[in-house]
Amino acid sequence: MKRLCFTITSLRSSKTIREFRELISKKLFQGIEIFYPYNLDEEGMQRYKEDIEYILKGHDDVEVVMHLPHGMENDLISQDNIMLRYFNAIDYAGYFNVKKFTLHLGSKLKEDYLERCIKNVEKLCDYASHYDACIMIENMPADNEIGSNLEELEYIFKTVNKKNLKFIYDTGHGHVALKDTDKEIEMIKKMRPYLAHMHINDNDSTRDMHARIGSGNVDFKKIFSELDDYEGLYCLEILFNDYKDLKEYREDILKMFQ
Repeated sequence: MKRLCFTITSLRSSKTIREFRELISKKLFQGIEIFYPYNLDEEGMQRYKEDIEYILKGHDDVEVVMHLPHGMENDLISQDNIMLRYFNAIDYAGYFNVKKFTLHLGSKLKEDYLERCIKNVEKLCDYASHYDACIMIENMPADNEIGSNLEELEYIFKTVNKKNLKFIYDTGHGHVALKDTDKEIEMIKKMRPYLAHMHINDNDSTRDMHARIGSGNVDFKKIFSELDDYEGLYCLEILFNDYKDLKEYREDILKMFQ
């Protein structure tokens, strides 16, 4: 059975988040991807934690993944003091027994960006190992972001060489960066030994739209045909309003498996 997942940001209201419990209770989804709510005050962080606990109560079989902080203010390469925030995120995820962490490597803002990147990824892997967890590098859509091309990814993985360093493939990012289904599949094949998670969303290859499956021109059927033995989560990273949207979007991805 294909295992499905959806994202829950801390920007949503408690009411909206708690409504997601229906999707879990009816076993429509087998996982959720949460975010470290560093942008909230202590009360907000506690509220987000309680909302996620409400969704998960009585459903120990649901896998929880955490997306680590990302964006320019969390750039892994250019922000010298950012590692503490990443470590705090991993600690926070301990509440939910998270074993997989999604990571954006950052922007190519410095000449020695690869060396800085490798050094920090090694630190994150070592820190996550205390929780028996892995760090998953995500492929990125733009040329000025680390991890948008296969050669760079392969170099990082071979150099870091940590057992708990894994890969997450984002279909939308791959389509924007590579613009060719064969190249997208090549990246998946080459990184397959490390593949632990997937972000699923559509676009027209011009920009990262986080669009509904079928609204763009990502060839999901061809991509999924290469993943028959993949046992990780397929996470819908699609813009949506509420749990009713996710019920519809779930049907979109199921059709692509047929």
